[in-house]
Amino acid sequence: MVQLGSILARYIAGAMEIRGRYKGKLERVRMRKGGSIRMNQVVYDSPSLAGAAAVERRTCNGWTFWTYERSPGDWVSLGKLWGK
Repeated sequence: MVQLGSILARYIAGAMEIRGRYKGKLERVRMRKGGSIRMNQVVYDSPSLAGAAAVERRTCNGWTFWTYERSPGDWVSLGKLWGK
């Protein structure tokens, strides 16, 4: 498993909003400066663990589930931060 801090912390300067859609519901969460994701009072160290919690499953590819706003109105998968 890829460690979040070693990958995402390099690419984000501060907290940022990320979002994912499941069953028509838009889940908006904040990614912290260090790369962890806080959702529903729980802190996740991996986008895949946070994604799994959002989609009510055991597994989820968080790098493709979560999106971030690369430029105004341009939401792309989190994996685009480091070419995944």
